[in-house]
Amino acid sequence: MSALSKLIIYWVTIAFDVISIALHIRNLIFIFAANRSHAKRYGMALLTTVVHLAYNLSSTAYTAYMIHISNSTSWSHALIYWTGSLMFSTSLSLICCDFFTVIDRTVAIQRPILYTHKHKTTWIVFAALVAFAFAANIGVYEIGRIPIPSEKLKHFRGVVHDEFVDAMYYFKSGISAVNVPLTLYFLWRLKQFTTRTLFVDETLKTANQIVVYQMLAEIGLIIIPTLLTSLIDWIGDISITTIVGSYPNALYVFYTTFFAVSLATKLGNSSGSSIGST
Repeated sequence: MSALSKLIIYWVTIAFDVISIALHIRNLIFIFAANRSHAKRYGMALLTTVVHLAYNLSSTAYTAYMIHISNSTSWSHALIYWTGSLMFSTSLSLICCDFFTVIDRTVAIQRPILYTHKHKTTWIVFAALVAFAFAANIGVYEIGRIPIPSEKLKHFRGVVHDEFVDAMYYFKSGISAVNVPLTLYFLWRLKQFTTRTLFVDETLKTANQIVVYQMLAEIGLIIIPTLLTSLIDWIGDISITTIVGSYPNALYVFYTTFFAVSLATKLGNSSGSSIGST
């Protein structure tokens, strides 16, 4: 793929990053300003928004620098390393966050009484685990950092050994693979729940609908492409993103934009009322 095509991917990515960031900030302001005393009720919605915002910010930094050095003969290996480490580590946090979101929703419909008493603290535990995943990923990249980077490769694989980059990518693929049957199980339980329940609270109904759309979008935009990329890289012993361009990052950004738009719509429809966890 030509350098121009790679640049197009970068520009499209950064454009959607900016849109996502604006929507995330809008959503956070709405959550805290419209219902400040009940912020904890937003639980996983708040956590997911913060993680997505962090991803879009780090993606903007990395992508902007890639555009900046695209036609340059010199660049900062340190900037590539740190912006790339933050972006790829946050992408792991994003996948973990989605994994916990499915668990959160499943418990909400299976054990509603337990969920009512525990959800205000459970999402904080999930937040700690997401933060740990981020820190652990940073640690792995630091261990795999190349002491004297190549002067020919101006991307992340030029500053971190392939084995460490691949290991984390395969790890994310593993979490994504587990999330597929977990999501299908949630959809099955949700169908049972809606069938046997005569009256479903509008807040719970809306929260579940958003998560359904969110998980289907994740499967289409992140999980399937991630698994296919891992499979192609493993079978062909290549790095397809080095050849084609940073399309996984673009897909992640499309996904965060989808979530931000969905949540903004949900918050708008709620008219300041509590929306529960999502």
